[in-house]
Amino acid sequence: MGNVGYDVLTGLPNRRAFQKEIEEKYSANLRKHRCLLFIDIKNFRDLLQEMGHDWVDSFVLRLSKELLAMADKGWLASYRPVVYSFSDHSFVLVMHGIRMHQVEDLDLGYRIYNSLLQNTYEQNGHIRPWLTVSVFKILPKH
Repeated sequence: MGNVGYDVLTGLPNRRAFQKEIEEKYSANLRKHRCLLFIDIKNFRDLLQEMGHDWVDSFVLRLSKELLAMADKGWLASYRPVVYSFSDHSFVLVMHGIRMHQVEDLDLGYRIYNSLLQNTYEQNGHIRPWLTVSVFKILPKH
């Protein structure tokens, strides 16, 4: 049995690891500014039906690699994002040292959305992946 803290397909830390990190690390230091970006493939089931499991697995793997590239060396790197696989069709980025107004001013959700689709989707005349990027502020536990 593999490591329960990591996604089998992408190798990313999974929802369980995300939950543990939020509970242990992020709630311990509440004064630091953090934002969470939730990236979801909205038409996941339609893609599975139209394109098949192999294509969808390949697409999810390309999304995860692109997110890691943005986090490690790309334009998001200065915010030290941590990338998690939240489910078979969604990812979470936890960004450090950034306030909500900066996320909005920089239009990060839209920029991430565009970058992901430009760098992961191959035009093939079939159904197009529908991604959403939602932004949240991490609040202290009361």
